[in-house]
Amino acid sequence: MRKHPPAAFHTSTPESGRVAEYDPLRICIFTTIALIAWLITPPVTVAIFGAAGVFAYGRARRRGLVKSRCILGDTRLVIAYLGVLTLAGIGATIWRFVGS
Repeated sequence: MRKHPPAAFHTSTPESGRVAEYDPLRICIFTTIALIAWLITPPVTVAIFGAAGVFAYGRARRRGLVKSRCILGDTRLVIAYLGVLTLAGIGATIWRFVGS
């Protein structure tokens, strides 16, 4: 059975038929996240991405994912961690505007 290359690799380009180079997509993603954090505020960014993570892991858990590749392992721990960060981000954002 033939193995497919990782998603970051493209097997060929339609124009030339040559094998394309590695696409460092994660660098682009992390830079975009940093830009969002810089533009709005770090607590808001933590709240947004934490909530997105809770939603994504909750959905994956309902579909049967029990063990994650995240360092925490168990999806319940990952959801709890992301939930705490979401609440901390929301709290810090409110504190920033109300407390000042």
